[in-house]
Amino acid sequence: MKSLPVCTVWLFTCLTASAQSGLHRDVVAAQGGSDRTATIQLDWTLGEAAVQLLETPSGMLTEGFHQPLLSIHKLDEPLPALPAATNATPTLSVRIFPNPTAGSLHILPEGTDFTALNLVLYSAGGDLLQKRSIDSADELDLSPLPSGIYELGLYTDDGSFRAFYRVIKQ
Repeated sequence: MKSLPVCTVWLFTCLTASAQSGLHRDVVAAQGGSDRTATIQLDWTLGEAAVQLLETPSGMLTEGFHQPLLSIHKLDEPLPALPAATNATPTLSVRIFPNPTAGSLHILPEGTDFTALNLVLYSAGGDLLQKRSIDSADELDLSPLPSGIYELGLYTDDGSFRAFYRVIKQ
C-alpha cells in the first residue's frame, strides 16, 4: 500500500526532470544577437531588465539571460617582458589609424625622441600574432586576420615609451 505513493512521487519527479531538460532559454529584449570569430563568441542583448548580482561568502547569484563564461588557457610560450618604464617624460607620441579597420593599420610615430619601436600584436585570447621592430612610419596589414579585437603594443628598448592600443578589425 505504501508503494503506491512512493511510486507516484518517483514518477512525478522523473517526468518533471525530463520536462526541464527540454526547456529552451528565451529572452525578450529590444535588440540582440550572436557573433562568432575563429577565437571568440559573443552573445549580447540590449535592454535586459534584470541584471543584478548578489554575492555571499558561500556563493554567487546572477540574474539575466546571458551569464559570463570565463575560460583560462595556458599560453604555449611566455609573453615577452617589457622593459621597465623610466621617469623621463617622452616627447614621442604615436598615431594609429584608421581604427576600426578592414585592411591596413597605419602607425605614425611623432616626436623628437623617436629612434625605433618594437611592435607586438596579440589576439583577444592573448596569442602573440606578430612581433617586429619599426624604424619609421609603418603599416600593419590586418586583412588576413579574422574580424575581432586585437591588442597592439609599442615600446622602446630602453623603456622610455610604452603604449598599448585596442585595435578593431572589421
